[in-house]
Order: sequence, then C-alpha cells, then structure tokens
Amino acid sequence: MQGPGCLAGRRFFCHLPHVEYLVYGPLGTLCEIFMQSTNTELVYSRLTWTDNATTEAFSKKELQAGIDDMALRTVGAQCPGALVGPGLYQSDKQWIREVDPLSRIDLGHTRVNLTVGFHYKLCFCPSYDASTDGVCGELSDFVQQVGYLDGIMAGYLATNDDHAGEVMSQVIAMTRFTLRVDCGDGPWCGVHGLQRIKVIAKSWDPIETNVDLPFWDDRNGCPNATEVLYWHSPPNCENLATGEKLASHCMLSGGTDPSLLFFEDIRFLPKWESNTNVAQMFDVCFVHLPLEFGGMNISDASDFNRTSDAAMQNTSRMFWKIGQLVIEPLVLLRPYDWVVYREAEVRVAPLHRNRSSTLHDDYPELPANGSTVFGPILKVVREAENFVDNTQCAYARPVSRELEGLDCANASWCTPRAVKVGEDLILNGGYDDHRLLPKKAGVWAVCYCEKWRFEGDACEDPTHWVLVGKLVASGPVGNQYWVLDIGVVQSFTIDGFGFTDEFTVRDDVVGPYNTIRILDLGVSDCRSAGNELLATTAVKVCSPLNKGRCQYHSRQNGSGLTDVNIMDIPGEIWRYNSTYPNAVIHYLGPDGDGQSVAKFTEIAVLSGGDTIHFEDNIEAHATHWRRKVDLQHIIKGGDHGFTVLDLKDAGREAIIPLSLDPFPPLTMTPPSQGRWWRSNKLKVPNIKGAEETPPLIVCWGIKNNVDDEAVYYEYAGYISFVPPSYLVKLDLGLTGTAEGAIVPLMISFITGDNPLYLEARNPMQLRVTFTNTSIIAPAESGAHPLPLQHLYEADQPHEASQVVCGRLFKELWTTHPYGFPVPSGCWVDFNRYGAEGRVVAFYMIFDALNGFKALTEYFMVLNVHLVQAVSSYQDLTEDPGLIEIATMDDMLVKPEGIVDIQWGNPDKLIQTASRLGSIDSRFQDDEDARGGIAVQAFAEQTYTLDETEPSLDYFVHTDGDSFGMVFLLRGHHTNPIKAQAIVRLYFWPLTLWSFDYHEMCQAECVPQEGYQCSKWIECDKEAAISICRDFIPPKLTVWRDTKGRECTHYEKPT
Repeated sequence: MQGPGCLAGRRFFCHLPHVEYLVYGPLGTLCEIFMQSTNTELVYSRLTWTDNATTEAFSKKELQAGIDDMALRTVGAQCPGALVGPGLYQSDKQWIREVDPLSRIDLGHTRVNLTVGFHYKLCFCPSYDASTDGVCGELSDFVQQVGYLDGIMAGYLATNDDHAGEVMSQVIAMTRFTLRVDCGDGPWCGVHGLQRIKVIAKSWDPIETNVDLPFWDDRNGCPNATEVLYWHSPPNCENLATGEKLASHCMLSGGTDPSLLFFEDIRFLPKWESNTNVAQMFDVCFVHLPLEFGGMNISDASDFNRTSDAAMQNTSRMFWKIGQLVIEPLVLLRPYDWVVYREAEVRVAPLHRNRSSTLHDDYPELPANGSTVFGPILKVVREAENFVDNTQCAYARPVSRELEGLDCANASWCTPRAVKVGEDLILNGGYDDHRLLPKKAGVWAVCYCEKWRFEGDACEDPTHWVLVGKLVASGPVGNQYWVLDIGVVQSFTIDGFGFTDEFTVRDDVVGPYNTIRILDLGVSDCRSAGNELLATTAVKVCSPLNKGRCQYHSRQNGSGLTDVNIMDIPGEIWRYNSTYPNAVIHYLGPDGDGQSVAKFTEIAVLSGGDTIHFEDNIEAHATHWRRKVDLQHIIKGGDHGFTVLDLKDAGREAIIPLSLDPFPPLTMTPPSQGRWWRSNKLKVPNIKGAEETPPLIVCWGIKNNVDDEAVYYEYAGYISFVPPSYLVKLDLGLTGTAEGAIVPLMISFITGDNPLYLEARNPMQLRVTFTNTSIIAPAESGAHPLPLQHLYEADQPHEASQVVCGRLFKELWTTHPYGFPVPSGCWVDFNRYGAEGRVVAFYMIFDALNGFKALTEYFMVLNVHLVQAVSSYQDLTEDPGLIEIATMDDMLVKPEGIVDIQWGNPDKLIQTASRLGSIDSRFQDDEDARGGIAVQAFAEQTYTLDETEPSLDYFVHTDGDSFGMVFLLRGHHTNPIKAQAIVRLYFWPLTLWSFDYHEMCQAECVPQEGYQCSKWIECDKEAAISICRDFIPPKLTVWRDTKGRECTHYEKPT
C-alpha cells in the first residue's frame, strides 16, 4: 500500500434516513469512497467495513487553528476479525466490495430501517490470504485500515410540547421543529459548535442528482447552492442587511454535543400553487467545519482540493447532503361539509393523519369551555370582495354577524383555540358550547398561527400566519327575486356556492341533494324543518318521475290533504352530460399569463364567473407520489373549484386560473372525456304557478338520501306568480283531420302591446309547445314528411341552427312590412319538463333587436302528426290547449321569461280515417292496386278527346280571376270511390294565396266509362285569413285595403 501515512485516519461520510421518514422515499444514500493507490493486484484486492470501532480508548487530535475536537476516530480494534457493520445492505458476500477502480469504490446504499447513525472502520484486503481459504475469502484477510466511514442521520423533532424531542414523520409549514444531526451513533462531531446546515432546493424527481454525490467529489452541488427562499427563521444563510440568501456563511449552530447536534426552532414558509397549499421537498446539506472557519483562509470553494489530506482528515470542510426534508402543508379535512346556518367545525391535519407530525399536542390541563388563551390559533374569515392570501390572513378578522362561535379581539388574538386530537387540529375541539355557525354562504379562508403557550405576541408578526386553505359554506346568496307566470311550466336559477346533487362525488362520498321549498303566504321561517304544511298551495311541480305531469307542492291543495305531492323540489346541477352530445373536456393545458384552458367537445353552456370542478377521471401524473397528490388536488379545483375567467371559441373553451410550471402530463379515462360540474348555480326546474300570489319565501336545504326529510337552512329569495300577458289572438287551422295522417297546421297569432318587445338587448325566442304528443305530435317538413324524431344534435339552445328551422317550419309570413324576422336558428326540447317526449317544444331564436314586433300578426305553417282521433279537445292536457305559443323574453337576462303566451286547440277534431276492409273505405291503395288522387295539369284552352277520360289538357275557364286544374281520382273495386268523400287540395305556400270569397268555388266531375257522378260538386275554401279580426290590427277601428274596400269585403260568409 502506498500513500500518505495518515491514510488510515481518512474519514468518509454518507447519510441514511431515519426509519420514521421513509414515507417519502424508500432508498438510502449511495456510499462511495476512494483510495489513492495500492501496490497489490486490484483483481485480487477487496474492501469491507467493521462494526467494532468503539472498543478501544479514544485519541485526541487538534484541528487547524488550534480548535479542540473530541476524539474523531478509534485507534484500537484492528481490522482482522472485526464484525461486518450492519449499516449498509448485505447479502451473500456483498459485504465485500471490488476496488477496481480505486478512484470510486461503491459500498452500496445505506439501510432504511435504522434510527441511529454508524461509525465504521474501512478494512482493506491487499490480495492477502491469512489461511487456506483463498485470497480475500474471509474477514481475517482484511488486515489494513484505510479510513473511517460515518453514517450521518438527520431527524426532525417536535418542539415545546409533550412530544418534544421525538422524531416526527411530517414537518408542517410555519410550525417550529428541531433538525437533529446524529453524528454516527457516537461522539464523532466536534465540540466547537461550528457545524452548519443549509437547506437547498430539490426537484420532486426522485432520481439522484449531483447533490447526492459524496462530499469529496468536485461535482457535488451542495457547496454552491444557495439557501431556499422558503426558510423563514431563525436567520441562517443570508445577508441580514439585504435578506439575500447565500450559499455559505450560515449562522445557525447545532450546539457543542459531539454526538447529537440540535438546530432548533426552524420554520419554513408555505408554498402556494394555483391557489392551493402544496408540499415542498428540499435537500439538507451539512458541514462539520465550514471553510470560513478554522484558519483555512479560502474564500472560494473551487480553490479547495476536496480529496486532499486536509479535506479528508477528521471532519468535512464543505457542505454535503445528509438528508431530505419535506415541508407538509396543513390540509383542510372535508372542506365542503360547511353549510350556511348549520353548526360546524374546522378540522385541519397533515396529509397522513396516522403518522406523527410537528403540530402542537393538546394541553389536557386547560379548560374545555373554549375560553383558553393558550395554543395554536385557527381563524376563519369570509372571502368577500378581497382575495385572502397569507398576508391577508394576518390582518383579517371574522365578523360576528357572519360567523358565530369565534371571538377575535383583534386580528392576532382569537378564542377558542384549536385543540389537537390525534394528528387533527380542531377548532371547537368537539365542545358543543362553542360550535361555529356560519351565517353567510360563500368561500371562507382558514388561517393558522402556531402560537406556543405563554407567547403573547407571536401572531402579531404577519409572517407567522399561514393560509391553510379555503372551504365553501354551501348555500344561496340570498335576496334574489323571481317572477314567474301563472299556468306556465318554468324554471328559475338560484345563485350561490357549493351546490351539489346526487351525482356529485368527492373523496368517494356522494354529495347531498340540494332541495327547494316555497313557503305558504305568511310563513317566514325557513328553519322550521319537519312541518310539511308550510309549503305553498299555489305551486305545482312537474316531476320527471311522472313524465311531466304536475303535482301539488303542498299536501294541502285546497281540497284537503293528499299524499300526491312533491314537498322537496330537487335542484339540478349543470355538468358535462347536461348537453347532448356531452360537453366533455378533450384538452386541459396552459394558456399563458398564469392561466389554463379547458377545451370542450361541445359548447359547455357556461358563463364568466361560473365555478367549475373537475372529476377524478382527469388524472395528473408526477414521478414522486407526494407531488402527484398535490397535483391531483390542484387539477380537480382545490377545495373550492375554478372560476371561469373567460370563454372562447363560442363557448367551447373556458379560461381558468390554473397555473403550474411545468404543467404535468394528464390522462383522461376514457381518453379525451374529462368530466366536470358547476357548483355556483342551482336550477329549480319545471314548476307551475296555480294562482296569483304575492312574494313567497323560497328556502334552500339539503338531504343526504332520497328518502330522508330535507332540512332547510337559508332563504334563497322571494318568488311571485303573476298572470301572463296573452297574445291578442291565436288561431290553429288543421288542413286535414284523418287519424294517423301528417298534415300542415296553420298557426296565426297577433302579439300584444308589450314593451318587452322593444326592451330586449339580447336574443329572444319563440316557443311552440305540443302539450300532449299522444294526440298531436310534431312532424318534419318536406314533401314526404315523417313524424319528428329526437334531434340529438339540436336539443340544446347552443345547438340551434337555421337548418333545424327548415326541418320544422314549412312557411313563415307576417303582415308587417319588414317581413317575418329571420331566425338565427331553431332547436327542439324533446324532454320538456322531464316529460320524456310527451311534451315537445320547438324554439326559434332571433338575434338581438330582430325579434317580434308588438301588435303584429304572424303566420306559421308546420306539419303535425294526427296521432289519435278525439271527440273533444277538453281535458286532454293539463294546459288549456294542445298547442302553446309563447313569445319569450331576453335569453340571457330571463331565459324562461314570457312576453306573450296563449294556448289553443285546432279548429277541427281529429277523426278516424277509413281503412282497408271498412264498409266506407275511401279508395285507398290495396296491395298492387293503385288508387288515390293525382293532379294532372293546369290547362289553358278548351280541348278534349273523350269526356269519359280526363285529358291532361282538360279545359278550365281562365277568364277574369278564375283559376282551375285537372286532377284524377282513381279507385279500385276493393276500395271504390264513395259518396261523401272529402278531397283536400293544398295551395303552397299556404300563407300567400288570396281568394275572393265572393266568387264561387265549384268542381266538375267527369266519370269514367260505365260510371256516373254529379255534374257539379260543391267545394269550399279555407284560408289563414277568414274573418275581419284575423287580419285587422288590434285597436284599429277603421281599415280599408288599397282599393278602398272595407274588411267585410273579405269576410267569409257565415
């Protein structure tokens, strides 16, 4: 062996984790050493370590500059025959290490099941065989000591409570703790008090970096790394004058005990990402004697030879890694359990509630009445106009009118104090006399200050306050007001916070139902749960469970008590599957300026200011499990969701305040189908006012299960039911009556004198509702129409298009000189108030300032399917008629508001048509026998070949204003033409024909050979305009046409 004589006294260091800290990483550090040279064959040389290094007396050695050091190494206990040290992993002779090359010898990773460090001698076998077992075959062959290997261990201890001095698994932000350095299970550190620590930044990537290299490696990153900004106190590696963080000249001492060093009262600031408190991971660096001490006179670490004798004897002179440190945030437990006007508690804890932490223990000797002034402070303040962050936590105070049960004399002094139960820190501590009672719905910030017993001014320092998180007190904002129309099925929307329904799942817990109750006149207490007679008798609920049929809200419906009622009206949450196709998220990623964009496959129908949450099927990924936990919490919306800042691409993109750098990779299951829901609006669907009412109180409540009785907590606002404004006129003209037929329906209506036609500054709608499709149902337009099927691509307002208008309406016309307003699009609600097709509504949308005009007549033609013959139109629907026409209010301000409305029934009854085999069959088709009616031609001159066979050029008188045509009726012997049959001819467009009712309408019958018929056949005309009131504008007493003729000239004789 060649080299300096002090080779045996060289010291090498590596670190090992305390067993309590393995939750963050299962692997110890890699121990590496080096040897300068050897005169033996490397291929036959080996190295091991011995655990027998403390059997002899210590020797003393002076360090540079005359600073005393306790014994740093043992000189007895020769290497031959020593036991193998257990501090490193061993299996099947792995305690023997190769020494080729000498410059970096891998001793393996330190063990992870220890609670103390180690101090080993390094023993070398220079190709030696002490017996006959072969070269380096057993421990006795390792005869030469080549240095020491010290395993240094960092532990994190609780401070100033019943667990003070115990190693904790979790270190909490802004909670004081002690960092203990185990010098190697023995007095292997100096007594000079110059040992230093430094905490530096670390990536969450678990791979080893240059910081993990041994202290003697020039590439080690610890010496040149600056202290992290999140180190709060006490002052350590920083310029006290400027606050600048430094890489050296650290000040915090660990004391003079050579076995255990204690760096006390350390606090770290919390870290916030995207409005969420997150965990932080750091590397802990340590040095036995920094270069600036001990007379080295070296100012630049790069000038120091880390493998020199001066660097390798006794102590380390440059920082090197001795462990990792994770600063955990406090986590709000079930932050969505708060409900306005329901007693509550605040419960915070570290992530692992079953593992120890540096949080305060409780003080069992203190009174349990909530009056204690000792212990940590949890403060709860409502976030109103101002955003609450760590700084605001220090100055904000709760207001008694908004929160009962917490008394804050000033911003830094609140009682009762939080109590620790297990690892949970609880405000109220389970004491019923001091339950919190939030009186305002909204977002509440929970602030924490680690206040030790008998510290009078600790929380007066603003930097001592931490924003733990934000919880949501569910409930409405209150003081809202709705006006709905009597007899009209409508919905209204409640604004508020934290709304849920039976499909809202968080932390594997299904959200409670949100319910609504409208109180009867004179009842004013929303919190009198259990009295079912409090609901108003003036409201019906059109439940989807009954396919849109309406039931009374109250059991007392005017005729006594009934069980057929819906006392608790369920609210609805808008979510990804509220549209069809579903508006799922196919992309979520950064959008610049600290924001992100969620891109939907369909228009999501959201608004700026909405609060949305993402479901668990959007998953964030990270290389470290702890980082993944935080990312997943952030991606889901944290404790209170994301506010929609802006909408782009016609509502297919939402900009949200999500900022992560780098943005993590995401997966969606199924792919590109991210799910979400909105929590700030609750829709109360499908209610109908039965009578006019003054303002009635609307109460909001919840129930956990469908069979539970709802508990009501807060006023949502007031609702009134008023008579609607009616259309001046509504006529419905059927052009056919045969059961099963699809025929045009002519609709004529006159709008009222309503100023809302002029006031709307946003789009308006026209709604045509079929109130009972088992009698009359919509059909498609076109030459060969079929019954209208569910238009899944056009069953939401945002899916409206002019193409759909063409499929629904055959003709549109008006008497207004500007013409019928051109609709921007149409859509169809096939599930009107949950009727599952029994009630179907058409909607025609008009752009702003392009809607209907007051006191104007409009005509529409659409095809209808006459499903069932009826003898009367009475009692076929809960509404006054089978067809409802409603002009609707501003789509944005009052989307379900009514301007004018009217119901009606067709002018003719639906009759049973003749069918095959019937004694009065009407020349229908019979298998291959062709029968029916066919228009042959329009003629211009008198010309005939055979009076028994109608000619294509059959003469029709065309003098004057007369008009005629030739058509052929053909029957079959099984379905002959019968007397009294009615033939209807349609003149398209139906709304544009004008007939003089003073002129006769007659038809001439030309029979086939061998048959006879009456020469002249009576005919009649039906038109959209039939009597004066149909086309004379309301309030107009005198009217004449352009030729000076009065209305009676056109009036059809009665």
